[in-house]
Amino acid sequence: MPPYWSLGFHLCRYAYNSIDNLRTVIKRMHDAQFPYDVQWTDIDAMSSHLDFTYDKTTFNGLPDLVRSLQSEGKHYVNIIDPGISSTQRSGSYAPYDDGLKRAIFMTKFNSTEPIIGKVWPGLTAFPDFTNENSIEWWTNVAATFHDVIPFDGIWIDMNEPSNFVDGSHIGCTNNALDNPPFVPHVLGNTLYAFTVCPSAQQALSSH
Repeated sequence: MPPYWSLGFHLCRYAYNSIDNLRTVIKRMHDAQFPYDVQWTDIDAMSSHLDFTYDKTTFNGLPDLVRSLQSEGKHYVNIIDPGISSTQRSGSYAPYDDGLKRAIFMTKFNSTEPIIGKVWPGLTAFPDFTNENSIEWWTNVAATFHDVIPFDGIWIDMNEPSNFVDGSHIGCTNNALDNPPFVPHVLGNTLYAFTVCPSAQQALSSH
């Protein structure tokens, strides 16, 4: 059952670009007495497009703005994409560091190494949500971010998972899963166009 507030009037767009622009939009909605229950932000509010972050320069003060909205009975939803940046300095980005320790990322064919694709933050690993360890990982990283910004909901986007490269940043292996003898007429004429290799390993099975 969705929360009652989620059935209200939502406002979202890509590229508010700054907290000042966001404040201006909120004030205009208030001044116009327009029905308005929930404010969303897109990836432009993140720091370098990293999940579970916010840009402390262009969106400085976002946690306080969210609390101010909530004090008026409104709610806040932020975006999270499944792709977790794999290129941050070791020890500097907990979502990836902790994910590696828990081995919760989808892996290459016949390998324990994460399969690496590319999304908004650049090279990324993809959580395997069939892995029971991913539940605790997701809960922890979400709760840690909630302590910073007390969001009311999460906009989970690009969870096919979407990929800006076909299969992985190094392509896919030449096997029957990635290159079956018959491929239906699909986008890109491959099964891994804009997603991960079908041979990518998950706890439950191949992708």
